[in-house]
Amino acid sequence: MAQLDFQGLSVSGSQDWFELRQGVSRLWSRGDRAGGALVETDRFGRWDQSLELQGTLHPRDRLYVSLQGRWTPDARILERYMLHATVSRPSGHFVPALGYEIKDYPQGPVHQLSPRLDWYGGRWFLRGEARFTRNTFGTINLAAIARAQAGLAPDWQAWVGVAVGNEDFLVGPPGNQSVRTLRTRSAYAGAQWTGLPGWTVRIDVVGVHSEPRLSRAGASLSLSRSF
Repeated sequence: MAQLDFQGLSVSGSQDWFELRQGVSRLWSRGDRAGGALVETDRFGRWDQSLELQGTLHPRDRLYVSLQGRWTPDARILERYMLHATVSRPSGHFVPALGYEIKDYPQGPVHQLSPRLDWYGGRWFLRGEARFTRNTFGTINLAAIARAQAGLAPDWQAWVGVAVGNEDFLVGPPGNQSVRTLRTRSAYAGAQWTGLPGWTVRIDVVGVHSEPRLSRAGASLSLSRSF
């Protein structure tokens, strides 16, 4: 599968942010997946280029391990690398999962632990997630996320979600950066259409109220083609 994503965000107190992602992936019949992408990110008037790799392993019945890594060799606005792993085990209509993530900033690493619970019932999908983050100052921050998704028609999926809590963010242009804790409240919605054979079109919109700075709103468009 080949995929192209574009995101644009209007940000308070900053130039607009943009991200362009070009990726390919391969899915095997038993549920294993592997892929990679080139990502270009524009923040504070500067661009970073990153290499992203991801995969999903199905080592045994009802056990899935998802891995993701991103490396930015000449990082100016992003972390130098990010590693993420999630282990999940479906049980009936429920899928409990536990994720771990580390981001390496010049000021030090930021660790995140994220337990979540998914529920599948007919055309409905619900998710609840908590994120515990230990930042470079040793402070523990908490955020909570909820999402609801439904199949509206054979070719249409739609979702809405909210998030509230604290997030750790690399703030400021190159040369004047620091990892800051921002208090955020977010709402997002999206839809996906698969009406053409082999094609998937996805649109997302998001609004984030952030204190003391960097409130943002925008949209993203994703096109993917299966071969």
